Amino acid sequence: MLSSTPLSEQTAYEVIVNVPIMKDKTILEQNIFQPGNRVSCICAEYDAMPQEIREIQLSDDIQSFEHQQYYALSIIKVKQFQKTGKKDFAKREITILPIQSLPQDENAARLRRERISKEIDRIEDELKTHGGSFAAWKKEYEVIADKYRKLCNKDYKTWIGDSFFAADRD
Repeated sequence: MLSSTPLSEQTAYEVIVNVPIMKDKTILEQNIFQPGNRVSCICAEYDAMPQEIREIQLSDDIQSFEHQQYYALSIIKVKQFQKTGKKDFAKREITILPIQSLPQDENAARLRRERISKEIDRIEDELKTHGGSFAAWKKEYEVIADKYRKLCNKDYKTWIGDSFFAADRD
């Protein structure tokens, strides 16, 4: 691990290694690990990473603020740990442990299911009042969409009171 911590100090027994699992809306299959997997990785302290890395959304399942966090610069699965290698890096064996998720609140889950069910019912009722389908609903507003397209073609802009309005495709 690349760290500002002197090598003479022992690396914490438990650390959190942040591993990207998605890039450009594509899942990085090689970065999906299961409990018990052993990995070899080169890491840097998370806080020392560039801003664009620190802005990446982190999983909030762990909710641990007491552990040092690292960012995996490279990470691969290994079958067993080596006993040799460069000695100028802080080293420790890393085994993927299961995430200890918070227990599910059954009351909150029930209320969430009820809210979702009510919202689905509300949407289905709205659909019925607008022709029974999203296609029919869209067709109902086609007259307005056509008028707006014509205003866009005319590059319509105007002030109404102290507000500015413009018909724009963007």
